Amino acid sequence: MQSARMPVTALPLDNRRIIVTRPEEQAGEIAEEIRRLGGTPVVLPMIRILPVEDTSELDRALQQLENIDAVIFTSLNAVRHTMKRAALLGIGGTAWDGKEVYAVGSRTAHVAREYGLKVDVVPAIHSGAELAASISSRPLRGKRVLFPRGNMGRDDALQAAVAAGAEVIPVVAYSTAGPEESVGRRMRQELLERASSLVIFASPSAARHCAQLFTEEEQMIVRNRLVVAAIGSTTRDAVLSVHWPVQILADEATGHGMVSAITKYIHTHSHA
Repeated sequence: MQSARMPVTALPLDNRRIIVTRPEEQAGEIAEEIRRLGGTPVVLPMIRILPVEDTSELDRALQQLENIDAVIFTSLNAVRHTMKRAALLGIGGTAWDGKEVYAVGSRTAHVAREYGLKVDVVPAIHSGAELAASISSRPLRGKRVLFPRGNMGRDDALQAAVAAGAEVIPVVAYSTAGPEESVGRRMRQELLERASSLVIFASPSAARHCAQLFTEEEQMIVRNRLVVAAIGSTTRDAVLSVHWPVQILADEATGHGMVSAITKYIHTHSHA
């Protein structure tokens, strides 16, 4: 007598292809979460994070850390490239003791702590605007604030620190470049040849570089086929600025937070 087969429970992302546009080395968490829920992650990095060619500005700022009161990190890339450069200059973790550290979100704060930094301020919602609001309420008047950034970074947090009365030292710690040519070709195929696509954007520059792969006529085609998941209001605004839709907004910059928002959207629309 054959035993009755247990019904197979469908996973939330079964048969879903989801394009992840983060750099390869940062896409693992989201890709793993997508697989865990039955989906297929397609990693097509729309940006490459590169060291700056001229580090003299960053070096000078790091060599004068004793005169710095606070540091603002608006991305995990800013943390990694700043701390790696500090290590190459022989500047150890104790040099950061007593500095007030601001991080744009939980992932950035986590990376900062991995380097031994004590993080003082993390906004509840991951976005440059929320970090700027947090900075505005802090007693920064007369303090010297280091602001390591990318070459394409936004100025919300910087302007908030200046408005709070701080002396801000902005330095470029890394540069952002567009996708490899072969990756750009694959993205064009994904968005032009499939009936619909779900794409995750985690940064404004990824959204802008992706949009630049298409002509105006092609963008109209893509726009009608696209479901976009954006991390944070800053990224959402960048996607909207290129006239693409944003159907899913995740406030949490973790893989779990992003994929939870996608799962909720798919569940809601499949039962509509």
